[in-house]
Amino acid sequence: MKGEVGSQLRDEKPEQEGHIWGSMRRTAFILGSGLLLLVAFWNSVTWHLQRFWGASGHFWQAQWERLLFAFEGKEWILYMLSITHVPLIFFWGLNGLLLVVDTTGKPSFISRYRIQAGKNEPAKHHNNNLHGSDEKTEALRCNTGRTTIHTQAFRCQGSCR
Repeated sequence: MKGEVGSQLRDEKPEQEGHIWGSMRRTAFILGSGLLLLVAFWNSVTWHLQRFWGASGHFWQAQWERLLFAFEGKEWILYMLSITHVPLIFFWGLNGLLLVVDTTGKPSFISRYRIQAGKNEPAKHHNNNLHGSDEKTEALRCNTGRTTIHTQAFRCQGSCR
């Protein structure tokens, strides 16, 4: 195992040589078997649902043909309705729910994920104090004539009055 400095030993193998190939085989086995199980599950569920509903395997194609038959000769109306009303319904449906959550605070399972400071509650007046009820906040007039708001950790540069 010992050799001269700068020379490579012939019998030594790098420690990681077999690990990459083994990892690739395990990954291929796991993904392949998972995909096989997913396809088998999907086919069996589809078969059972078709038997339960008595529907053919072309459900979505049949629905599309019914929609085209309803707008026969007026496909441009279908186009205009689909590019305007479908996004509008989804947008206001979701945002209407969020508006209700913001104004009422309920349901709590949605409102707990809000990230706004103060959970987006209405603003309260604090006697013209910009930082709320922070007692350490001071307003000093610097030599430039501007009012500077700072805390005790930050001091105004220059002469303050």
